[in-house]
Amino acid sequence: MKLNLKKNITLLFIIINFYANSQIKIIKDFESYNVGSITYDSAKNTITFEPYCNTINTEKVWFYFGITGYRTDTILTLKGKYTNNYYAPNNPVYSYNNIDFYNIRANSINMINKYSLFPQKDTLYTATGFPYGYHKLINYLNSKKNDKHLTIDNSIISDSGRIVPILTITDKKLNKKNKKLIWIIGRQHAFESIANYVVEGMTEYLLSNECKKSKMLKKFVFKIIPMVDVDNVADGQSGRMSLPKDYNRDWATEKRNIIHQTKIKIAESAKKFKYSYFFDIHSVFPGGKTNNIFSYYDIYCRQPQTENMKKYWLKFNKIAGYTPKPINDAHDMPGGTSADWYNAMIYNNLNFSTTIECDWNFNSQGKVWQIEDYLLLGKNMIKAIE
Repeated sequence: MKLNLKKNITLLFIIINFYANSQIKIIKDFESYNVGSITYDSAKNTITFEPYCNTINTEKVWFYFGITGYRTDTILTLKGKYTNNYYAPNNPVYSYNNIDFYNIRANSINMINKYSLFPQKDTLYTATGFPYGYHKLINYLNSKKNDKHLTIDNSIISDSGRIVPILTITDKKLNKKNKKLIWIIGRQHAFESIANYVVEGMTEYLLSNECKKSKMLKKFVFKIIPMVDVDNVADGQSGRMSLPKDYNRDWATEKRNIIHQTKIKIAESAKKFKYSYFFDIHSVFPGGKTNNIFSYYDIYCRQPQTENMKKYWLKFNKIAGYTPKPINDAHDMPGGTSADWYNAMIYNNLNFSTTIECDWNFNSQGKVWQIEDYLLLGKNMIKAIE
């Protein structure tokens, strides 16, 4: 068989030229979208991008975007550019439908985070971690709003006009002043999406039949703000160190109206019930390697707060099978006053006030955290109070 070398070379040139000039399309018509500059090398089927930030949101941590138009006949590689390796996720996520997300292992070298897959479909979504948008929260709360143990207060409004829901969960038939009050807040930093899965796990357990059969809701009043920085979550910004003030550095200065209003709500409820615990749910940076969760607590290392915190985590250990690492928070946060610092100072009769830092990567069993794990973590944190 005689080969037409000239014809084959021409065909190869056409194929290469087609891929070299093909264009990807960025999909961004969804909540929490974020990507800054993005380029595509079709010959290598490689997308290079960096998270968007500006003078208001100053750190490149959160990215979330969709793409189509890449090659599906070979490996697709994504490279994220960062200014700090702590910001580069070790286990970013991808999805073909923007609903079901899966982890993928990434390697970060010299502020370039790289991960690859053989695409099964012609549209792909990718993010720093499992997304949890503002409307996902609203939809979840709407599914629970008729529960007789739940009250939703919509009186706090963000700068952009979004409702910041406050949940009250308790047995309303027993409205005694000797009930213990527990405050839980989450997502003060918008990029920390996994915090919302933990808070949802807390809420889901509190509204479950298992919890209602116990005496917990007869003894406790739970006040929960699942998502503090609703605007940056919806807008796809990182939120951390955002100006005019990071939400979790603003508990003394009150440059953020949401913080001012939250402090009022805490003070009002503390007059009605015995204020006992404060939890602020966060996550570490996605490039961090804590291999567990840990908590900041007890700014002055006082008694009995220190012992209360240790006993709490020992009880958690009996339920969950591992003990998170407690860290003495011996000084105020750089850049301002944090929520757990403020609550510990103002309400010095608290059993304890703590910031819980959740991990994006490997848990104590060496497995990558999944949504189900975060939901279970939230449940176990509540059960450890009982």
